[in-house]
Amino acid sequence: DGALVLLDFQLVCVGESQYDVGYFIMWSFSPEDRRKYEIPLLTSHHRRLVEAGLDERTYPLELYILRYKYLTPLSILKVFLAGQKIGVAGKDRYILPLLSSAMEAFIADHGWPRTNWERSVELRTRLLEKYASCKKDT
Repeated sequence: DGALVLLDFQLVCVGESQYDVGYFIMWSFSPEDRRKYEIPLLTSHHRRLVEAGLDERTYPLELYILRYKYLTPLSILKVFLAGQKIGVAGKDRYILPLLSSAMEAFIADHGWPRTNWERSVELRTRLLEKYASCKKDT
């Protein structure tokens, strides 16, 4: 049917999908292209999650994007930590500066991960409280 399917088992773990989506976007796009495509990609991914059963009342697009802004730098930090020996032989010395530049651009565009985490926790708490009270009223 012409649908694009992506399978990536490089870093397998349990967690929120934005971690993987952010990892993919950061490795796949220049900062300029990331700025152009990330919101359409995130919107499309969130829409698919809702179609698959995600409750949009308690996990709206706004929250999804805040979690993306928090989780993406963590996914790249994992590469930094795992790649301490990258460049030792000189072959791959471009990778860490490339990631550093991408990370700097991401934080300049989206703010500090901790701030996004705090905002996401506040929003999620409000939504869960609102949803719980709506559920009691019905």
